[in-house]
Amino acid sequence: MAEGQRMAVADVAERVLAGEHGDLVREAVALVARELMEAVALA
Repeated sequence: MAEGQRMAVADVAERVLAGEHGDLVREAVALVARELMEAVALA
């Protein structure tokens, strides 16, 4: 990546969620979170 063109994670997330695929990303994150919580509960 070119110097001076780095973005914070929060900035990237904000741009992705504001874009046309925001709903898809939101659902994917919710699915992963549910799976992780389930895996932790079973451990």
